[in-house]
Amino acid sequence: MDISNINVINALASNYILIYHVDLVNDFLKVIYDTPEQGTFDMDRQGVYSVFNSKYSQGRIDPEFIEERERLGSIEHIIEELTHKESFEISYTVNYGKWRVVEFRVVARDASGKPTDALMCFRKLDDDRAEAFRVKKENEKNRELLEIALQEARQASKAKTDFLSNMSHDIRTPMNAIIGYATLAKANINNPDKASEYIDKTLTASKNLMELIGNILDITKIESGRFQLEHEPDNIISLIDELVNEVKPLADKKHHSLSHNVRVKNPVVLIDKNKVFRILQNILLNAINYTDENGQIDIKVLEYESQTKGYSTYQFEISDNGIGISDDFKDKIYEPFSREDDERVAFVNGSGLGLSIVKQMIEQFGGTIAFSSEKEKGTKFIVRIDLKQPSQDILNKINTLTEAKNSANNHEAVSDAISNGILRDKRFLVVDDNLINVDILCDILKSLGGITETASNGLMALEMIKKHDSLYYNAVLMDMKMPIMDGAKAVKEIRKLGDSFKSGIPVIGISANAFAEEKRRALQSGCDAFLAKPINTNELIFILKEVSL
Repeated sequence: MDISNINVINALASNYILIYHVDLVNDFLKVIYDTPEQGTFDMDRQGVYSVFNSKYSQGRIDPEFIEERERLGSIEHIIEELTHKESFEISYTVNYGKWRVVEFRVVARDASGKPTDALMCFRKLDDDRAEAFRVKKENEKNRELLEIALQEARQASKAKTDFLSNMSHDIRTPMNAIIGYATLAKANINNPDKASEYIDKTLTASKNLMELIGNILDITKIESGRFQLEHEPDNIISLIDELVNEVKPLADKKHHSLSHNVRVKNPVVLIDKNKVFRILQNILLNAINYTDENGQIDIKVLEYESQTKGYSTYQFEISDNGIGISDDFKDKIYEPFSREDDERVAFVNGSGLGLSIVKQMIEQFGGTIAFSSEKEKGTKFIVRIDLKQPSQDILNKINTLTEAKNSANNHEAVSDAISNGILRDKRFLVVDDNLINVDILCDILKSLGGITETASNGLMALEMIKKHDSLYYNAVLMDMKMPIMDGAKAVKEIRKLGDSFKSGIPVIGISANAFAEEKRRALQSGCDAFLAKPINTNELIFILKEVSL
């Protein structure tokens, strides 16, 4: 067939807006049909086909189709498709928003059946087909997104299963110790020294369990986007002193030399002390645990000028000469539940959550964490956080705050308070729906000389306060989460009472939810103070002295 025969071409081309003849053997093309209205759309009328294919794809096609259009329009792919077919199509959008279809049709083959010539025929998609094609592409894209979402859901499900599995193991470990040591303490009730030893071990296991639960809650808060930072005035020097005093017994047990050097110009800052303390404590405990006996642990704090006005950059360095971190494990160090396989530290308690949470906490501060380590030579962690300088009014109050905290943290306070019967003849209303919590709190108050009465919900507590004389109770210890009427609602109702003595009765909010928003909720409802469970007796004594004695 003579492909230049215009009559034949015109008869075949009624459905097309532009037709090229493509010489597949010599990589050449030329126009054989176009319309007077549209011509070739400023495209070359003839030339090297492979150059045309690349130029057209790169210059005219919408970005999402460029790569596919260029590949499908290559001579190699045309030959591959037309070897077994008479034609095939490619659909795409051009860069001014119109759908196009290019159809390749065989014109001639060689003796083996391999195509040597083809027609490249351009046509528009009419409105219905264009819409149908658009819907088809959207459906395909949605299917891809659903596949991705399904895969992510499966991965999330597996991660959740792994998380719960690890949690089950790590929670049962300290629970087993608590139950075991409590049983042994009871069995040795007539042997005070032995019973005391088991009680101490029970308390240690309880502390490990509380730390683990705190880590789980932190992960939940961070991942749900509800992790909040508190900005209260505190002293960096005091924070480091408390940190060192906290870990020193463990360091002494391993005969480590523990030094700290704080070189800061502005020690008082607005800071979430508890979270910074936990960050540094986690890193420091790792240094102690993963350093062989008679090691050296160093803490250094430096202050630098910040780029943000009113802030300083504080750099916390914790270094050791311990066993170090292997190169293979360095990339995994911040992954949840990751622990390096080293028989020398197999006995160290931990879930592998610590550094994962540390990193996420630091990122919440807008800070950075970095480390360097060499196997058998030691590790250094560097944490950098920008902290705001407080106003002069806050600086004037810091001494009072420091004194209060020192009083609350005085470890001799409990025994002195018990000996002196500091709460003698004081009456307290303990409100909690959990009998174990009631028993513990009542026993603490009674050991301090106090008198206790109890209520199992807020409504009952409200009625008891109404029933008795104005100064009958010295204070109310109110759990915030209870049935019938919770603590927040009960406190609000107490504050509405007509008797000013009753409406002004000191109320201490208590909750197992130790997060900042729970404390804020309690204080906003009218509580005078807040305590998180498990109750710290030192803090309880300090607060009772402040609000009711």
